[in-house]
Amino acid sequence: MKRPIRGPAGMSLLEALLGMTLTLLLLLGALGLLSAQSSVQRRAARAAEAEENLRLSLAALQAELRGAGDGYPGAEIVALAQPSRLTLNNAAEGARLATTFWLDAGTLRRRRGNSTQPMVDGIDGFELEYLDDGEPPQPVPVDTAEQRQAIRQIRLTLRHIQPPRTLRATVLLRRPLP
Repeated sequence: MKRPIRGPAGMSLLEALLGMTLTLLLLLGALGLLSAQSSVQRRAARAAEAEENLRLSLAALQAELRGAGDGYPGAEIVALAQPSRLTLNNAAEGARLATTFWLDAGTLRRRRGNSTQPMVDGIDGFELEYLDDGEPPQPVPVDTAEQRQAIRQIRLTLRHIQPPRTLRATVLLRRPLP
């Protein structure tokens, strides 16, 4: 006796459920990897933004230092020199303005006249070294006006908390010829 010819056999319910379960597990794994990659990218973007803000703040500080005393020949450029606070004398539209930089609760701040602005957040170190023009430059004590007049260079150090990063720069101050 001959058997009847059947068409291709279909999947059983058990095979279909097993296939769907395996597909779901693969999709969940891929989604987990995608989520982890997205998190890493966000952290990298925040770190890059913090780095850029730190560099821009350092560049702004350097520009302020280079222009200090402009418009006041023979005037004292550095009005206050402390290890983590600096006040410069500047001219703006014929008026004498002092610009002060200091660290306040993790934010580097700048005050010019009556206006105070944050420069960059997330800072845990703002250090200033005041140097004369000797070879090699020597740290200058800055207790008197005469000692402040001896300052020829200022070495800046900014330390960022997250991501941990330290930037340094040395700026030569503009001084009138004797």
